[in-house]
Formats: sequence, structure tokens, C-alpha cells
Amino acid sequence: MNRSDQVRAVFQELRRSVGDHISSSQVLVCATSLVELFSGSGEEPQFDARTGGLPFSMWGVDRALADAWRVLEQESVCDEDTIDEISKELCLHNGFARVTMEACV
Repeated sequence: MNRSDQVRAVFQELRRSVGDHISSSQVLVCATSLVELFSGSGEEPQFDARTGGLPFSMWGVDRALADAWRVLEQESVCDEDTIDEISKELCLHNGFARVTMEACV
């Protein structure tokens, strides 16, 4: 029995039960609600009551790299001061590495 036939059957049963005490539109709404309630689809509600979660910066490496585009998107968050600081640290590191290599030779 398809959904419209089910609604029609429930509507007729409700109409017989309540008579003229309730309008047809209200009976139809009730019949539709009952069919949806007992449809047996077994689907979970289409919402998530969970709030929060870990911010992206705290995700594990494997999970973060699974979404590479999101990693690349985070790169644009760096401002000019951060980029300058990273560049200075890289130059300092390269300088120490060069001095160490020259001292070992």
C-alpha cells in the first residue's frame, strides 16, 4: 500500500471515529502525521544535537590531511607578521646549518 492509500485509509478511520467534531483538514493532518509516525522507515532524525567538537587546529594529522583542501585553506590565515617571523626563523636556521657545515669541513 503506497503512502497516499495509507493516508486515505487512516483518514477514513479517523473520520468515522471522531465524526463531525473535528474539521476534515484537521483529520487529514492527523492522518498524515500518523502515517509518517508509523511508516517504519527507521530513519534517524535529520539533525545533530551534538555541539562543539575539536577545532581544526587540534585535529590529528591523519584526519587533517584527509581533507587537504581544508589544510590549504588554513594557510591563508597566516598574516604578514607571521610570515615574516617564519621567514626570519628559516633564515636563522639556514645560517646556523651553514656555519655548522663549514665548521665540520
